[in-house]
Formats: sequence, structure tokens, C-alpha cells
Amino acid sequence: MEAEGTSAALAKHFRVIGCVSHGRELFSLILRTRPDVIVTDLRLAGAGGIEVLRRLQNAGTSVPFVFFSSMTDRASVRQAMASGARAFVSKADGLTALRVAVGHILNGRTYVSPRLAEETPKSERSEPPGITRRQRQILELLGAGMRNQQIADELGLSRRTIEGYRAGLSKAARAHLPQNLAYEAE
Repeated sequence: MEAEGTSAALAKHFRVIGCVSHGRELFSLILRTRPDVIVTDLRLAGAGGIEVLRRLQNAGTSVPFVFFSSMTDRASVRQAMASGARAFVSKADGLTALRVAVGHILNGRTYVSPRLAEETPKSERSEPPGITRRQRQILELLGAGMRNQQIADELGLSRRTIEGYRAGLSKAARAHLPQNLAYEAE
């Protein structure tokens, strides 16, 4: 019943494409519909939200996850964000905070409930070292098969700006390659 109430509240502001209560159903729904964002709890029957997120990553599918949970202990928040979640909202913060979080994600940002953010060190909720939020956004669009001009149009930037971001991503990737590997410059 709780998932249906959350879904109905979000449907006032966003197009909701499905509501499931089982981890396997969530995984299947995501693969079938390719949504812009997922709102889920840490606890789901069958497979928890973090497990679904990891299975999707292993399948090569990238969808931003927002965890909306009453499990707000530091370890749960840390595990969710370290697994690749883009937002974590305490159910105690309510549906307004959840709506704000979804809006942040759709605009390429991350979100952690302010109360939880105070309890979670910044290093545990920020972007990985060496990559900016904008670079991550561009990388996701590249992964979706978009070309430079399409990305530029999508983000309201110039094609040359996107090329600059891509060059930065290439440089960051090469910096993390072991020294004994050969690679070809673009």
C-alpha cells in the first residue's frame, strides 16, 4: 500500500510508468521501460534496492536511483550512495523532499536529505574523484549512444564545449590506466 501512495503522490508532478513491490519485478520493469529515474526503497521483497541497482550496472544499464527509505542509519546511506545511487531521502522528510530529489536527479544533480547529509561525510556522497557531475552527465549520454551535437542540444551547450568535456574524460580515464597498458589516442 505504501508504494502505491508514494506513486500516486509523485504522479501529480511526474509521469509514473510503474509501481512494483518485488525486486525482480523492478529489475524487469527497468529493462522493459528504460525510465529516467527510479524511486525505490532499500528493502524490497526478493531483492533489495541496492541489489537491483548493482544487477543493472552489471547488465550495462544505467538508471539514476533515488532511495526513499526509513532505513537512514549511516551505514545504509553510505552503502546506497557508494553503490551508485544518485539520491537518498528519508521517509521522515516526506514526499516533498522526495519530489525535490527527483527534480534534482532529472537536472543531473545528486541529492541527500539535509538531515542525512549532516550525518554523512561529504566524501561519501560526492562524485568519484577525477570526474565532475557534468562529465558524469555527458558520459551517461555518450553511453546512451548520443553524439556530440545531440548532447550539446540536450544540455544547452555548444558542440565545442562537449568536445572539451570529452577530452577531459579521456584524460581522466588515461590517468587511471595502469602504466603497462597501451592505449590509442583519439
